[in-house]
Amino acid sequence: MTDEVAMSRPDSRATMALVVIGLLFLGSPQAHAQPTRLGIKAAINLSWFGGRDWNDFVRDWDNLPGLDAYNQAIVGPSAGVFVEFGVTPGLAIQPEILLGSVSGGVEVTDDVDTLSITERATVLKLPLLLKRKFDVAIDGAFYLLAGPVPVLIVGEMRSTTRGTGFATEVIEFEPDKRFVFSATFGAGYEYRFSAGALNGEIRFHRTFTDIYDDFEIRINNVNFYVGYGFNLML
Repeated sequence: MTDEVAMSRPDSRATMALVVIGLLFLGSPQAHAQPTRLGIKAAINLSWFGGRDWNDFVRDWDNLPGLDAYNQAIVGPSAGVFVEFGVTPGLAIQPEILLGSVSGGVEVTDDVDTLSITERATVLKLPLLLKRKFDVAIDGAFYLLAGPVPVLIVGEMRSTTRGTGFATEVIEFEPDKRFVFSATFGAGYEYRFSAGALNGEIRFHRTFTDIYDDFEIRINNVNFYVGYGFNLML
């Protein structure tokens, strides 16, 4: 009998582990199902460039005698709409349409002068997000989200060069590729009302394909969002 009990313990622990994992990803029972929500949101984006060729470009400037070069992070806006579809009480799918700007640049300084080279583009982002919620109050939930983000560059890109004692030079040009693939992940908090939910979140976003044919550059964003979703199904 003792041997039979001992042999059954690993199975019991495995079953318990599977139950815990199931509750985490599929959601625990709640008093109400998630409504479908249509919402609006706005963000402040902090953008900077990365990628092998861009990093080499900044490093080449920095290696010149008497110069210091810094990768710039630039602030820009973003806004759009979203629809949240509840799959289970703790899981939702959220497609979005977001219009905003992304940018980055390099700043080069010596003892006297400063040279700044920046690039900016208007982009249309189409995130498709998986959203996992964890209730922490009757009217509030912490959530995690992640998903792919196709990005379309709208219009021309703009390169701006500013230097101490020199006139500002602006050049507009077509990108080699208008469509890039990216992904995002983040976390937030929603506060529920009878008519909808107010939420705030932070995300990290990064591109994985190139804008230029012969130059590897990646666009990184940290996004600070606020939004409100209106219940369509109570």
